[in-house]
Amino acid sequence: MGRYVSWAHGNALTVQSPGNLEPGDQHFGWGLDVNILSGQGSWFHVPLPVPAVVDEYPVYLKQAFLLFKTEGNAFLQHVHIYDGIRQVQAFNDLHFDGDFTALIVPANTFVLTTPRAVQRGIGLSFFIQGTLGTTLQRLIVPAVGAEYSLGRTSLVTLAMLFDRVIGKGP
Repeated sequence: MGRYVSWAHGNALTVQSPGNLEPGDQHFGWGLDVNILSGQGSWFHVPLPVPAVVDEYPVYLKQAFLLFKTEGNAFLQHVHIYDGIRQVQAFNDLHFDGDFTALIVPANTFVLTTPRAVQRGIGLSFFIQGTLGTTLQRLIVPAVGAEYSLGRTSLVTLAMLFDRVIGKGP
């Protein structure tokens, strides 16, 4: 079983509620940098491209990583992971704030209860909540990533064995 990690750059993020952010530049060569209006919040979305099958083996999503930094009183409240339109797992009612841009730690790692075979394409959505007051509510995201594994299912293994027996396999 193989393992690999892939990353999407922070400037690939889209904002669901741009009206809840201060206007201005948001995407830079090094990632996303936004200021959230006082008392507001927004969902942010990023695709994590991944093949669903590699060398006839299904690809399984194991965990996702969100490298982020909040300033002021803004905090990460929810992380939802999707495969196409299907929600794979939700991590709700979080309250993570601070700088998690340099290292992978529990506050920016979201481990699936059970690894899930990729079907359509992985997306990570997260909600940042700002609080009331005059303090700047800032979010910085340089990258979002995921860890995958390659697995053999019984059906794939039988199909490969059949191909070898009839002379079509390696």
